[in-house]
Amino acid sequence: MKNTVLTLCGGLLLAGFVVLPAAHAASAEARLVADNSFTQSVKEGYEDLKDSVKETFGGYTGNDREDARNYMERRQADLKKYHDTVREARKDFMEARQSDREAYLKHHKELPQPEDIKADMDLSKIDS
Repeated sequence: MKNTVLTLCGGLLLAGFVVLPAAHAASAEARLVADNSFTQSVKEGYEDLKDSVKETFGGYTGNDREDARNYMERRQADLKKYHDTVREARKDFMEARQSDREAYLKHHKELPQPEDIKADMDLSKIDS
C-alpha cells in the first residue's frame, strides 16, 4: 500500500516535471513559428515598400526632360493597369449579377424589381 502511494505520487511528480513542460514547449514552438511568419511578412512588406520607393525616386536623374518622360511613362503604365483592373472588375460584376438573376428566375416568375445591369454600371449615377 505504501509503495503504491509512493509510486502514484512519483508518477504525478514525473508528469508535472517532464510531460507538462514538454507539452508547453511543443506549443511554444508553434507560437514561435507564427511569430516568425508574421515577422517575415512584415519584413517582406517593408522590402516591397523600400523597392517601390527606390524605383519611384531612383528613376529621377535631375534632367527635367528625361524625368518628365520617365514620369509620363510611369503614369501611363499605372493608368493602363488601373483601367484594366476596373474593366475586369466591372465584367466580373456584370457576370455575377446575370448569374444571380438567372438563379433567382429559376425559382420565381419575375424579379422583385426591374433591373438593368448596364444602367447600374453608369458611374455618374453612383457618384451623385
